[in-house]
Amino acid sequence: MILALIVLASAQTAELLPATKQQLRAITAECKVPARWLQLRKDGSVHFQPSANARYENVDCVLAKLRPYNVMAIGYVGNDPSQ
Repeated sequence: MILALIVLASAQTAELLPATKQQLRAITAECKVPARWLQLRKDGSVHFQPSANARYENVDCVLAKLRPYNVMAIGYVGNDPSQ
C-alpha cells in the first residue's frame, strides 16, 4: 500500500511559521526517516509520503514535529490497495 499525506497550511498561518527545506530536513533527521518522506512544494504545502512499511513511531514523530506549523488539512493520496 502506498500512502502519502498532503499537509496544507492556511495562507495566514503560513506567514506566521512557514516550513523551510532546512526545517523539514531537521524533522526527518530527528525522526530518523528518509528525507524523501517530506517535500516542500512551491505553493507552500508539505507532502508527506512515508514508505508502505513505515513504523508507526516514525510516522507519529514526523506528524508531531509538523504540528507547530499549524497544519490546516491532511489528505491521503495513493492509498489504493492495488498499488
